[in-house]
Amino acid sequence: MTSREEIDAFRSELLRRFDELTHWAVDNWPDRQRPLTAVDFAPMREHFARAGEPPEHLRQEEPPPDPAAGGPQFRDVDPAPWP
Repeated sequence: MTSREEIDAFRSELLRRFDELTHWAVDNWPDRQRPLTAVDFAPMREHFARAGEPPEHLRQEEPPPDPAAGGPQFRDVDPAPWP
């Protein structure tokens, strides 16, 4: 099984290499009328920064509150009825 440290090391190296590629692309972009900036690559950088994490819809929610600690005894998970 892959450890968390290995995943974090991979992600760091991936981001380092992506930053190098970004700098190269900005410096070598041939269209000087419409230059590239690092902002053009920001969405992809965010995507790479999440490498190895589960997709948003599969992430676990916070554990339900403990009824013994004064929280509700149940959590309603049924959707609201249609009008």
